[in-house]
Amino acid sequence: RGRTKDTDKGKPVGKKRAGGTKAGGDNEPAVGCGPQWWLVKSEPDEYSIETLRDASDRRGFWDGVRNFQARNLMLQMNVGDLAFFYHSSCKVPAIVGVCKVVETAKPDPTAFDPKHKYYDEKSDPDKPRWFGVTFEYVRTLKRQLTLTELKTHKDGELSELTLLRVPRLSVQR
Repeated sequence: RGRTKDTDKGKPVGKKRAGGTKAGGDNEPAVGCGPQWWLVKSEPDEYSIETLRDASDRRGFWDGVRNFQARNLMLQMNVGDLAFFYHSSCKVPAIVGVCKVVETAKPDPTAFDPKHKYYDEKSDPDKPRWFGVTFEYVRTLKRQLTLTELKTHKDGELSELTLLRVPRLSVQR
């Protein structure tokens, strides 16, 4: 990571992001604007905000992502970025909490384990296809923000929310 330099003035011009993009571009926040915000989805019967909260170190490795678009978004996450934790495929889908990136993307070991349900026979440890990010629990929301409630703002403040446009994507900006 690190910082890039303006060759004429020797001043930092932006934080280098994974994938070669630079903060401050058209789709990136300017340097100094704080962490980026993401949305990560999980089925609560498989991995819930409570699971993350109750982990001994309050951390969890986000594994099992098998969608290239979601993977590419995880590769852009930086330590300190924050994410809304969304419970999906349940009775009341909702944003239920907040977590923080504490380790950037690294190869997802479940892709290499033939006994694991997320095994991918095409994944190679020397050239991994799938990655995960380590999150740390920050807090549970006092009031869940349900999908139904979020949809009431889809033509207004939340018109750019990926969740309302590409609902099946498990990692979103």
